[in-house]
Amino acid sequence: MAQIIGKKPNVINSSMNCGICSAEIKNRASIYHSGVYTRVICESCLKKFSTNDIELMVNLFTAFGGYFGKYKKPEYILYIILKELKEKSKYRENSFSAAEIKLQLLHKALLYGISPEKFFQGLKTII
Repeated sequence: MAQIIGKKPNVINSSMNCGICSAEIKNRASIYHSGVYTRVICESCLKKFSTNDIELMVNLFTAFGGYFGKYKKPEYILYIILKELKEKSKYRENSFSAAEIKLQLLHKALLYGISPEKFFQGLKTII
């Protein structure tokens, strides 16, 4: 089970970036430890996201790269991603399952700064 295991000192000597949003961490940050990965997460992301969301994001960013909000998002990007999901689900290739397609598009949504919660709410509207 994922957990926050401790606090770093008030001042960090070397430059570190948040494992979610990639913001430079200058002050205190929590060390986040899942079963496999350990990441430093900024206080803002710890407040903004649930433990489950952080776990999901750390895993997706480790697997596919990037960080939360990497790209500037147009207002309609969630619509575009959900439309893409619906189309891919209809005509998916045998090599990709519906779950794999959802994970790939969730990763894309995260890169545009769409939280897992908003993505899954949008997903409910197309199912």
